[in-house]
Amino acid sequence: RVTMSGVLLVVLLVFTIVCKGKCYDEACTVHPKDPVIKMGSDIQIFFTAPLRSPCRNISSFNPDQLFWKLNDERIPEDQYSAINSTVFAVHIRNFTRRSGQNQCNVRMFGLCEKNIFCLFINFSTVPPQKPTNISCVLFFSTAFTCYWDVGRNTFLYTTYTLIREVLNENETCQSKTNECTFGDGNVYHFDVHTVVIKAENVLGKVYSEKQHLDPMTVVKTSPPEGVVITPMLKKVIRVKWKTAHELRGHSYLTLICQVKSQESDSNTTVIHTVTNGWTEMLDIQDVKLCTSYIVSVQCSLNGSIYWSDWSKESTALSLMDVEFVQLHLWRKIKAPTSEGDRAVLLMWKGLQPSDGCDLVQGYKLTIEEMNGQVETITFSLSNMRTLRNVSKKAHELRIVAYSSNSTTSEAAVTIPALGEALPPVVGVQAYPHSGQIFVSWNSSDIPVNKYVIDWSVDWSNYDWEETKATNISIKDKLERFRLYSIAVTPIYDEGPGQEAIIHTYLEEGEPGKIPLVKALDIKATEAAIKWTEVPENERRGFIRNYTVFYRKEEGPELSITVSSDILEHHLSHLEPNTKYTLHVMASTNAGGSNSSTVVFRTLKYDSSFIKAISVIGGLGILLMVAMGISCFILVRKILFPEVPSPRISSIGVWPLECSPKHHHGKN
Repeated sequence: RVTMSGVLLVVLLVFTIVCKGKCYDEACTVHPKDPVIKMGSDIQIFFTAPLRSPCRNISSFNPDQLFWKLNDERIPEDQYSAINSTVFAVHIRNFTRRSGQNQCNVRMFGLCEKNIFCLFINFSTVPPQKPTNISCVLFFSTAFTCYWDVGRNTFLYTTYTLIREVLNENETCQSKTNECTFGDGNVYHFDVHTVVIKAENVLGKVYSEKQHLDPMTVVKTSPPEGVVITPMLKKVIRVKWKTAHELRGHSYLTLICQVKSQESDSNTTVIHTVTNGWTEMLDIQDVKLCTSYIVSVQCSLNGSIYWSDWSKESTALSLMDVEFVQLHLWRKIKAPTSEGDRAVLLMWKGLQPSDGCDLVQGYKLTIEEMNGQVETITFSLSNMRTLRNVSKKAHELRIVAYSSNSTTSEAAVTIPALGEALPPVVGVQAYPHSGQIFVSWNSSDIPVNKYVIDWSVDWSNYDWEETKATNISIKDKLERFRLYSIAVTPIYDEGPGQEAIIHTYLEEGEPGKIPLVKALDIKATEAAIKWTEVPENERRGFIRNYTVFYRKEEGPELSITVSSDILEHHLSHLEPNTKYTLHVMASTNAGGSNSSTVVFRTLKYDSSFIKAISVIGGLGILLMVAMGISCFILVRKILFPEVPSPRISSIGVWPLECSPKHHHGKN
């Protein structure tokens, strides 16, 4: 008989002519027909060719021309032998393969071969091993099943017999695998079982060690049925179930059950033990309000190592009970106006709107000015924040959630009067790591009840948490490349302290481009370069510095780096009447981005040179004018001397030699 795995030996006697013919299964005989050996053993195969057998009629048949192959590999001739003129043998030594095809061939004319017979052989590795690791399960009132480890593969058809002894009577169960079941009512609940496994194949048989079992220690029941969850007030859900049908009527047995509960959006399960499973009920306490729970149940008889399978899951939504709701209230205060009025963003949490949680109708917010007016505002359940204006006086804020007949406990926070805030914390640090922002600060010398940490990328959208520690990890809904403003506020007995603010990024990236770059006050060897900041929402990180890159045509690129608070730079030592190109790069820790390119040309002459030339030219003109006037006066004096006017001269004494009388007398 041949198994599906092909482990039973099959002997086929066929005659095959490799050149033209095929393998035959008659005329010649092979011995042994069903060889079975252990791995590593030797085997001798005999081929008998009677003188008058048809195989002797094959053309060119000659015993001296016989040769053997194993899996198409020729067997060395020193392993051949001839018993007599009609019986020929081959000796295969130390066979370690799982199977082999042994062929006897005869050489014909030239290189052609004829295959006289083909023998397909499968080999056994070892006899069956002793079954180990026996475990049994008594399925209450229905069946008794045992399992075992069969050991390594024998490559042979092997049967396993489970022998059970109860009350000095033996019963057997046969199997081809590693398990076997007694059923059809052959179940004994309270009598000791002795079990043993027999493994058997053609190479032998072996028995396992005997196992003595108390059936009640290996009994397994069916899972409970009809699990129902009933949500109740006081943060309770009630779970009911029905005991497995085969256990009904056996209430004298001790039944233990376990109830497994899990929030629908969580992977964490909680196991609740019911020591008296016959009660078929459990109240799970302290559940979360308005939360979907998944519940299933399993049971076991006392003393058994087995639990039933889990029942089908049942789901229900816990009730909303405002008596157990704890609200949390916080505020963010904007800078005051000139009159001292302040805009305040109020935020609260503790409830999340959810289907089925309609026992809470809304919120009532009370804003009380110290020694002043009181304002109460009502909000729907979906509203979790509001923006209000308050004066410079101190205020107390209170909020409750309410239903038709009750309210939650009150949450309160104060707004100090303008200029009266208590001290802030010091040493605030923030740094990103692994998708989170870690914030830490120094503890205060003044006793602190708690700390409130709020963070946002814009003023209207804050998240916040409370802690008693001096550090916190922010990890929800964070965005890359956005600047976070993080504030830490201590809450003292007297009220909130002043907030300490720090800014950080979850992750920095390359900044956006500088919007505008200009070259101003251009001279022959100098130019002033000015630029505008990268818009805040495009910075994607802290701007660490700016770098001005400039070059003349066919010249090397030069650069100068300035700090992030400088938005201009004066270039000097430029060449006159030369074309320059430049751009400015803004840099963060993650990289930099360049502005658009600006082109300018220096002047041929500097303005001071032109001014000097103008002054010198003006002075030259003035000098020439002055010289012309002087020359004119001098020439006039020479060419046109002045003659005294008698009219304006006075009577005087003329010299004698020049007087008219003397002159006339001589004549």
